[in-house]
Amino acid sequence: MIRLYGHHKGESSFVQVTRGLRAAAKSAELLAGEVAVDMLEQERVQPGADALVGLFCGAPLSIALGPRMGLHKEHWLLLAPNSEGIPPFLREPLSAATGFLAPSSWAADVLRREFPSHRVLVAPHGVHPDVHMPSEEDREARTKEYSAGTFRVAHFTSTLGQRKGTLQLLSAWRNWSEKPAGAQLLIVANPLAVNEYLWRAKEMGVDPKTVGVVANPEAPVSALAAALRHAHVVCQPSRAEGFGIVPLEARACGVPVVMTKCTGHREFWSPQGTVTVAHGDLEPLDDYPGAVAPSVSSEAIRLALSEAFETWLALSDEAARDADSVRWEWSWQKQNAPVLQELVDGAR
Repeated sequence: MIRLYGHHKGESSFVQVTRGLRAAAKSAELLAGEVAVDMLEQERVQPGADALVGLFCGAPLSIALGPRMGLHKEHWLLLAPNSEGIPPFLREPLSAATGFLAPSSWAADVLRREFPSHRVLVAPHGVHPDVHMPSEEDREARTKEYSAGTFRVAHFTSTLGQRKGTLQLLSAWRNWSEKPAGAQLLIVANPLAVNEYLWRAKEMGVDPKTVGVVANPEAPVSALAAALRHAHVVCQPSRAEGFGIVPLEARACGVPVVMTKCTGHREFWSPQGTVTVAHGDLEPLDDYPGAVAPSVSSEAIRLALSEAFETWLALSDEAARDADSVRWEWSWQKQNAPVLQELVDGAR
């Protein structure tokens, strides 16, 4: 059995992952208990202290709680690299884990290089089929808007850093001279980054009437799914993703995506309803000193956005046809229940 150590407060990516793994563990009848590592001051004694496996799916350094809060035989950590390596200061404390769950094959390769004596299993992120679903009403509304010259592009970023390709996207938007008069780019950002991106957009000379930057509202999953369906295209030109769940959620909602096909995005990339942003060779990344990741140019993003607009009707049809397949094939339960069972079997 498994005791889950995760996050409960708000709607952060850690909370989403905790929620997904909880659903998978419950579906496999493996959940012995749960500890909210972000609410320890409110925690009462929770069941599962003697579970065979402690699974840590929140902030990586929470692995240190394992020996203090449980008598688990094994301690596993879900870890998503943000570049082609792990920050040096994390290597020693994270070595306390028995093994690692990686959200993608690319992430698993990184972790195997960094921790050659540890077991690494691939446990992809997923979607919630009861929330991430297409809406014919929304699709009809987007089609009417497109015919009238409106084209909304949504981009989600949780970082001030370079790995999501946000600044390259802003540059591409400025340089996309043939974009329709009704084109709008909405950047949903870490609250700490909102003013930074607004300033950088102004500094680049981006028309402020065509770009909005808002703080991630920490809204329920259902509200974020509705926001995805409000866009004509979701654009995620990431340089490095442990998995990169936003394009997958968009596809489950029947929304076309513009995305890279590198690092974690390779795990679920599909040509259906997708325009691919070309990436280049490894270049420095601000994950930590010496970090590298594939390069992505603003020109590659501009070309992809232009293609997405010109072919949107066909892309929308493809995304709508593929949505139900994505919802069920990529549910948290289907993607993770077998891996969780493998953890328990291996600890016996």
